[in-house]
Amino acid sequence: MPLICDWFEERGFERRWLSDPEAGFGVGVHRFTGRPEPLVPGERMFTFVGYGVLEGTRART
Repeated sequence: MPLICDWFEERGFERRWLSDPEAGFGVGVHRFTGRPEPLVPGERMFTFVGYGVLEGTRART
């Protein structure tokens, strides 16, 4: 089981589906079943980055 599944489940998400590890890729679905908390105005939950940023994270071979 991927570590990210543990992170979601520790924070009130229930796993609904997870791709087979033999598939060669990882896709999962979780549903939030925890207690909702109010959102803080102006606070960012996450930031999308461009492909150029992601390309720089690849291991150099």
